[in-house]
Order: sequence, then structure tokens, then C-alpha cells
Amino acid sequence: MDKSKVYFTDFRTGLGTPLTAKLQKLIKLAGIQSIDMDNKFVAIKMHFGELGNLAYLRPNYAKAVADKVEASIDSLEINKDSVAYTFRTSLLAAIDRYFAAVVFNPKEEARFERQTKKHDALVAKGKNVEWKVVPKSIIEPEEQIETIVSVLNRVMDRFKADVAAADSFDVDKRCLELIDFLKEKASQVVYTLTKRIAKEKAAALELSNKLRGMTLVVTAKGGGQGRLFGAVTNAEIAAALEKQDIKLDKRKIVLNENIKNVGTYTATCKLGYEINAPLTVKIEEL
Repeated sequence: MDKSKVYFTDFRTGLGTPLTAKLQKLIKLAGIQSIDMDNKFVAIKMHFGELGNLAYLRPNYAKAVADKVEASIDSLEINKDSVAYTFRTSLLAAIDRYFAAVVFNPKEEARFERQTKKHDALVAKGKNVEWKVVPKSIIEPEEQIETIVSVLNRVMDRFKADVAAADSFDVDKRCLELIDFLKEKASQVVYTLTKRIAKEKAAALELSNKLRGMTLVVTAKGGGQGRLFGAVTNAEIAAALEKQDIKLDKRKIVLNENIKNVGTYTATCKLGYEINAPLTVKIEEL
């Protein structure tokens, strides 16, 4: 195995220049474009610094690594790669818990020490202490480091397996598998749509029969002698239908003429799937 090349830089940046941009510049200057990566593994090791050192590389760099892993996922793969799909959440969760320990553990230690001293002091004075000291709840940084290493090793092993299987990759077989998979999915969609359409069409036919056999009475204000104030529109007819427990969008009710007088009229209800039903509307004056 070739010796690793190590590049160092300080992480001071100018105003308006994020650290991630400087890291990208460092990678470019290191000549990553000219590295022969054909059938080889290339690792970029990031040091997060020791506890208490504020100059560590923050978890947003882990996010950049996760972005690269997700970019490698084959969206057309029939059997989804759970290792790659869960890499981001697993890695970032472990990193978050690691750094949470830096903040939480000292506070928890102080809390435990404070309660213990208070408890022991009361007992020393002969007091009857009925409460107990809550045990310490400490996040173990070492366990989180092990988890981070495990997540990284798992995805590396997965990529190694993919590279090993690349030589025996059968393009024709893969295409046929993908075509069969898409055919199956398409059949499921067609079945679902056909079932839904049949249900909706049956409901439309049932409503059509109901509308054909009814006379809908709509009342409106008038000025006498059969004349109405204004006109009755499809909105009033839809509202009258709703009172009969029939919900129909007003846009599906077509009037063949303006209704400005009392009397009997015929409206056409368009129920979809080329099913239309005539509706008898009787206008009465209030």
C-alpha cells in the first residue's frame, strides 16, 4: 500500500469565507482531480480535535461526506442499499451525541456532586432524608466514537463489495431485471387506477339516476308577477342540492338559460366519465 500524503492548513478564514470553502480549496490544491482512483480507495481523514479544543472541524464536514455517499446511491437499484441510505442519519446522530457529551457531561457531574453533598450533609446532621440522589446519566464519548467508526467501516465495506462485484456485473441481466421491475410497478398502478375509476364511475351512475328522478325546488326573492330580483345561478342550485345531502360542485351544473322568473327549468349536471344527468329545477318566489 502506498504511503498516505498528508496536507495541513490552519483554519483561519477571511470575512465571508466559510471553512467548508477553504476545505474544498485545500482538496483541490492537493490535486484530487489528478489522483488515479480507478479501482482504488481514496480516504480523506478529518480530525475533529480533542475535547475542549474549539478549533475542531464541525459536523457540517461530516454532512459533506454524507452528501458524497448519497450521491453514490444508484436510484435505479431495485434492492435499495440500506447502508448508504442510513449513512447520513447514523453518522450525524453519533457525532451530535459525541459533542453533546462535551456540554452535558460536566453539567451532569456538577449536578450529581451538588445533590450528593447536600444529601450527605443532611444525613450528617441527623436529618431524616427521604429523597435519594438521582444517579448520574453520562454520555460516553468513547461509545460514540466507536459508533462513528462502525458507521464509516460499514459503508466502506459496502463500497468494497460493490467494487469487487463490478467485474462480474451483467448489464443485460440488470436491464432485464429493471424492465421487469418497472412492468410490475406499472401493473400495480394501473390496477389501482382501474379500481378507483370503476368505483368513481359507479358512484357517478348512481347519482345520475338519483338526479334524473327528482325535482329540485329553489326559492328566491321576487317583485311579484313571477319576476325575480336578480337571477338564480348554479351556485344557488348547488346550495339547494346540498340541503338534500347531495354535494355537487357548482361548476358541474350547467344552465341552458338565465333564470330570472319563477317556473320550471332543466339544468345539466356533468358528473364525469361522460356521464351527464338532467335535473329539473322548480323556481318559487319567497
